[in-house]
Amino acid sequence: MRSGHVEQFEEFTKLYRNASLTIGQNVPWATYEGLAGVTDAYLVLVPMTSLKDEDTALAHQKDFGAALGAEGRDRMNKLSEESVASVEDNIWMVNPEWSYVEKSWIDADPQYWAPEPAPKPARKPAAGAASAPKAPPAN
Repeated sequence: MRSGHVEQFEEFTKLYRNASLTIGQNVPWATYEGLAGVTDAYLVLVPMTSLKDEDTALAHQKDFGAALGAEGRDRMNKLSEESVASVEDNIWMVNPEWSYVEKSWIDADPQYWAPEPAPKPARKPAAGAASAPKAPPAN
């Protein structure tokens, strides 16, 4: 954000959220404001279960524009032009094997956070290795 434009950021996000709710797209997000070393910087995290979630959002662009209306679209464009310094999109993945999470998270979704290890495949004898002696036939 450009310095001094916090109120415009808040108005922009309200317009975005209202249009999303109007079309039935109640997508959660978390917003963090940078405090140490940066000013007027925001990190907006939007969870996805897969990239299909992004495809769904893109499929609703026309509906989103209609929900905003011409006045809302023009207002969002103006707010963006005047107050946004830059935008960067990243896609991050959470790997449960690399994560240290609270027990309550594990309890809420144990298949994701603590899956049972896959069984190890049976060992095959090395090529050319002598096989174990066979038992004599029973009479």
